[in-house]
Amino acid sequence: MEHNHMTQFTLERIQMTTQRLARLYGDDFLDDLIHDLHESIGADALNALSDRDANESSDVFLDEISVRASEINNQGLEGQVSWLFRTLGVCEALRAIEGVARERDQQLKAVLRRGLAEESAAPGAPA
Repeated sequence: MEHNHMTQFTLERIQMTTQRLARLYGDDFLDDLIHDLHESIGADALNALSDRDANESSDVFLDEISVRASEINNQGLEGQVSWLFRTLGVCEALRAIEGVARERDQQLKAVLRRGLAEESAAPGAPA
């Protein structure tokens, strides 16, 4: 019983943290992660099939994987976090979300650096 309570508490905390990250990076910041994980899971499943079975069903299977990822993304952050939690477990879900946040942070820093460089290179900019 206590484990279930802790799991729910952890899920709620991850969802709250993800909501804060979404305010920084946009509501869609986990979309690519969900698609990438589905593609990885799908590729692993196809690799487990025989060559003939994999060739015959790969396109349909990969299309279905993409549809499932889109369905999860359409559930919003709560659905995405719940899926990550169930699929990866607590620690791996946190690592994956943190990885996306770090990547977005680096992208934001790069945009800011480019903007500052362009501003300082503009005619009439203070030296």
